[in-house]
Formats: sequence, C-alpha cells, structure tokens
Amino acid sequence: VVVEGGSKEEDYKEKGEHEVVEEKEEDEELESLLQTMAAALHKKVLHYQGKIANIQKQLKAAEGSEIYLRKGDALSHNRHLYKKRMERIAVPDWTQINSDGEATTLEIELDPEKGCTANAELFYKKYRKGKRALERLDPIMRTAEKELEALQQYQSFLQEKGAILTDLKERGGENNISDQERLAALASVPATRQLLQDLYSKLIREKILDPSCHIAATAQKAAPTSSLEAAASPSSSSSSSFQKNMNRNQAAKNKSKKQLLKASSLKDIDKYISPSGFTVLAGRSASANERISFQLTKRNQVWFHVRNLPGSHVLIRADFDKVDMVDIEFAARIAAWHSHGKDETRVEVSYCKGSQVRNPPARHKKLGAVSIAGQEQVITVVPGLPKQ
Repeated sequence: VVVEGGSKEEDYKEKGEHEVVEEKEEDEELESLLQTMAAALHKKVLHYQGKIANIQKQLKAAEGSEIYLRKGDALSHNRHLYKKRMERIAVPDWTQINSDGEATTLEIELDPEKGCTANAELFYKKYRKGKRALERLDPIMRTAEKELEALQQYQSFLQEKGAILTDLKERGGENNISDQERLAALASVPATRQLLQDLYSKLIREKILDPSCHIAATAQKAAPTSSLEAAASPSSSSSSSFQKNMNRNQAAKNKSKKQLLKASSLKDIDKYISPSGFTVLAGRSASANERISFQLTKRNQVWFHVRNLPGSHVLIRADFDKVDMVDIEFAARIAAWHSHGKDETRVEVSYCKGSQVRNPPARHKKLGAVSIAGQEQVITVVPGLPKQ
C-alpha cells in the first residue's frame, strides 16, 4: 500500500524515539481509560440490578392490593351482617365462586373502634395506595430495565474492543507473520483506540462516568518522583504533562463543587415536566419547601399549595402569563398528591405568583411555613402524579 511520502512500512521504520515514547504514553493512557470505564460500568450495573430487585419487591407487594378491594366491596354489600365493635366478620364474596356456583366465604379482620363504613373505607384506601404504586412503579421499572440493558451493551462493547486492541498490538509485534499482515494490524490500532475514546466521551455525556476520577488517576500516574526535579526542568514533557493533568484535575474539582451545590439545592425535591414543557418542582421535606419558596421561586412564577392541609410547596418555573390551565391543573394535582389530602377524591389547591409568597410573622415561623399576601386563586383537582 503506497501513500504520499513512501510506504507505510517505511513510515514505521522511520519512527523516531519521540514518536515511540508518545505511542507508549498513549497506550498507558488508554489502558487507564479502559480500567476506569470498566469500573464505572460495573458499579452502575450493580446499582441498576439492585434498583430493579427493589422495584420488583415493591411491585409484588402492590400487586396484592386487589384483596383490599374485594374486602371493601364485600363489607359494603353485607352491612346487615356487621355488629358494633366486631373484630372479625365472615361475609360472602361473589367475586369468587365455588364449584356449587355459590359465593365463597371471605374472612375479614376489622378495627373494632371503627364502624362498618369506616372499615370499608380503610380497605379502599389500601387498595388505592397499591394501585397508585403500580402506576408509579411500572414506568420506573421499564426505564431501569432499559438503562441496565444499555449498560450491559456498553460492557460487551468495551470488552470486545479492548480484546481487539490487545490482539492488534500483539499481531503488530509478531515476527512470524507477513509484513502486510503486520502493517494491517498496526494500521487498525488508531481506529480501535478512537472507538474506545468515543465510548469514554459518551459515558461522560450520559453521566455514567465522572471524568474527575480518570483525570485524578492520570495525574497521579504522570507525577514525577521528585517535586524538586519537576521544578528544575519545567520544560520537560513529563512536567508539562503533569501540570496539564493537574490543571484539568482542578477544573474537574471546581466543576464538581458547582454540581454539588446545585444538587444540594434540589435535595428532596421532585422534578416533573408539564404538558407545555415547563419544569415543575415539588418539595418532599420542610427544608425542601423552604428552598422552593424562598430560593428557587421568582416573582412572576406560579406557586402552589393545598388549601387548609399540610403539604408540599410546588412551583412551575415559568411566568404566570405564559402558563396554560392544563399546566395549572397538572401542578395542582401534584400539590394535592404531595399533601395530607392525597387519598381524598377532590382537593382544593391554592396558587399565586411567587411575589405573593411571604415569610409569616416571627411568632408563627416554622421551617417551610409561608403566608400568601393578597388574593390567591383556587382550583379543585383529583390528586395524582403524572406518568413520566
């Protein structure tokens, strides 16, 4: 094979010592890269395997909630059999027919402090809770399974290309093959190396891999044995490489600090996307509610809270005049679900501009407590979370 300036064989023969050193450094860097990617993928795979096992456990518990519906219906349809302060009752269950075509008998444990209607409502509440869990967990399970499959594909790709690269380098150094085979093997090394570097970039983009981990390992490997030697020869390639890696490491650390600060501000806060594409935030703790109302909410954005009940502070991160009623209802349902009224059929939710949300007087001030200045608007909704 002939290229401009001579054959590839001549090019390889004419390689200088500097090029050989550079190739060796590249190989060491790539080996470190492979180890970093393999470790990150293995850790992520274990994480998703554990997550899927936990979801399966929750799904199994939720799938048994149908019995609560049967108990609630059976108790409601047989009120005449109920007596005050009963702890147990046996009622016919027409959802289960025996071989004689008659209803089976369903034994039901009761709360003796509650009446027949209240006991039935307890079973309906448990059924609704299980049903909501199924609706919530099913999409999470599908997403986790897809993520795990993608990670395992990355693992297979990494193992395959890593093995190919090793084989190509070994074949390129063999003496018992033809020059053409040796040159073909060596010529394939850069392309395979590039595929692995592309995978590394992809893992960083998808936040599977933290680049600071690899940078730190590289900097440690590149560091000279003596800091005095490094100071004495600042122009050497080793010192230059070390300094470059240290700079990259520091930049990665600074970026990590910013990410940690951002992450801490969103701790215990759930994030949703409204029908119009706006971000919706919902607090899951008093401190999270405090951050939503007094750090994240801007003056003209839309703030929500269930009326006359404890609950989460919810925010649509968009100007009031740009938000449609479908977004208002979307966020209000989330606010109702994240409240003590989530098991109710209909719940009233207040909403207003961020500028109306104030700190209450000092004597009433508790973490997460607010007051609304002026007239808020009210919407009545069915509590529920979106299927996202």
